[in-house]
Amino acid sequence: MTIFAISIMPLCLILWALTYGEKKYTIAFFTGLLSGVAVTAFKGFFTFIHRITPYSFADNFVYLLVREAVLPVVILYGIYLLISHDDLEFKAKSFFPLVSAFYITFLPFIILSGNKAIHTHFELFLKPVIMEIMIFVLAGAVKEFAACLKGNKKLIFIPVLIFLIYIAGPALIEAAFTIHMAPVVYISASAAYILLPAISLVLLSLKGKKTEETEENS
Repeated sequence: MTIFAISIMPLCLILWALTYGEKKYTIAFFTGLLSGVAVTAFKGFFTFIHRITPYSFADNFVYLLVREAVLPVVILYGIYLLISHDDLEFKAKSFFPLVSAFYITFLPFIILSGNKAIHTHFELFLKPVIMEIMIFVLAGAVKEFAACLKGNKKLIFIPVLIFLIYIAGPALIEAAFTIHMAPVVYISASAAYILLPAISLVLLSLKGKKTEETEENS
């Protein structure tokens, strides 16, 4: 199970590169990877990571949201937006390789660091999947946001809302797990979080094929 937690990010990134990747995103990839290594090394050597977990849903949610999502995603990508001189479309498409590369080292660190001798199935299997889904959906939301800026700005609230929901989702689910809520709560939430994007992709794919068939017949 530890191997799964370590390998899911690089495997998904390799799959993305084989399917959509181009050499022009190499800089974004290495920026994310080196940033992840630097942050992980700094936290490992210079910060105290043995946190006493409070029995508070709100406290754990805020801690997990800031530590594992806002700082890596928002700050990393925000800095990239400021220093990159590329066009908006390229910046939007760079989100996935940039953030995924960061989590290659950061995700195993936040899962395996600390004073636990034994890690749960949630931490070693479910959490890596949830985090990968988060990056995948956020990348799509960022691309849709960029498209709305160029096109129909009235629909811009949709990618913004999706971004906010999916960046908060992992922290909400893990906070429920951390305070030992009934397993049905965080398992159901995890299933919905993971399956909704998959179902949406299938429906969009079917809609696209139906549109193509209609155009061919007309």
